[in-house]
Amino acid sequence: MTTSNDTAWEQAIAEKSEEEVPTSGMQEGEILSSGSDEFTTRLRSLRHKGYVPYWNAKTGDYNECPKYLQWQIGDIKNSDGSTMYTFSNPNITPDYGMDLFCPLNPDSPEYYIVEAMGFPPCPKKHIPHEDGVNAHLQKSHKRAYEALNRDREQSERSEDRDLQKQMLQSNQDLIQTLAGQVATQVAPPVAEEKVAVMPNAICRGCGKDFTKATRNSTLAAIRGHKAHCKQ
Repeated sequence: MTTSNDTAWEQAIAEKSEEEVPTSGMQEGEILSSGSDEFTTRLRSLRHKGYVPYWNAKTGDYNECPKYLQWQIGDIKNSDGSTMYTFSNPNITPDYGMDLFCPLNPDSPEYYIVEAMGFPPCPKKHIPHEDGVNAHLQKSHKRAYEALNRDREQSERSEDRDLQKQMLQSNQDLIQTLAGQVATQVAPPVAEEKVAVMPNAICRGCGKDFTKATRNSTLAAIRGHKAHCKQ
């Protein structure tokens, strides 16, 4: 059942929807600078309403600032007195140093490590050094940073185990080689004891040899033989 109050609300809503929506105070492409400004400033986008882009006049580094800070940014000087920032793109390619990627960037050589971990990709690139990569990960991807650290530690432990196994195997091979060399060495010859041959151990009559193991045995044998030798 429709009441008079419901009808009044419906009419009020209809009238409100028909009212012209006020436009933004700024429009894309709008020139923000005045004729007395050194550089022309044009509003590039309303993605951040009231923000204007600016660049480092020497390095070309890009940034954005609120419109109300533009005059302060424009007054910053270098040590030589030149203007540090410009609100017109100087088209200078910035020096990105090592020009590294965030590991979560699909173009990063490390992306294959984190691809299976379920972390969303990150477009961050042009990081000048490794410290910058770590700082970006800790700030923007804390869970991914911890996961990468765990993976790195596991890889290092695995590499250490493999190295220890290789060293142990190398030592065992060396020991076996040395043992084989010792076993194949020729033992020094043992000096043989020779029984002194008696000058008269051979019978001059019959030519028989009566040399024995000992001197006394040899003498006894030759003497006994001479007593009965008939030659």
